[in-house]
Amino acid sequence: MKKFILLAVLVISACTTITQNNGAEIRQVKLDEIGPSSTKPQIYELLGSPSTKSIYGDETWFYITSQIRRELIKSDKILKQNVIAITFDKANHVSNIEVYDINDRRDFANESDTTPTAGKPLTVMEQLLGNVGKFNKEGGDNPIGSHAPSGGTRPY
Repeated sequence: MKKFILLAVLVISACTTITQNNGAEIRQVKLDEIGPSSTKPQIYELLGSPSTKSIYGDETWFYITSQIRRELIKSDKILKQNVIAITFDKANHVSNIEVYDINDRRDFANESDTTPTAGKPLTVMEQLLGNVGKFNKEGGDNPIGSHAPSGGTRPY
């Protein structure tokens, strides 16, 4: 009987969906308050900290919000997604505002290839035993772990 109840709970929980909201939802009323004379501190005061900032070109602040439906046995589904991009000029005033929604989204394929590296792949045993015998406790010819000569200089 206990196994049946456990199985029933698992089946019911597998059908449960969770809606997850990410980011702070920014209402149109707040966007209407932004004008060309608005500055970075004013935008920060009005909208808060951006989700991310641009790393090249004109400084742009991005405010990203999304609503995702999560199910245990299915993949996640994006229900809503909005991105607000606020670009600033050199004087730190707003120069442009762009609003993107889920219809502006572009999917791209991730590259599955790996970057080749020099050498050969090591087995687990080679990794574990690789440093055995590489260190000299006597401080002889191997400079790794050895002390400097008494003259105060190292021969490199």
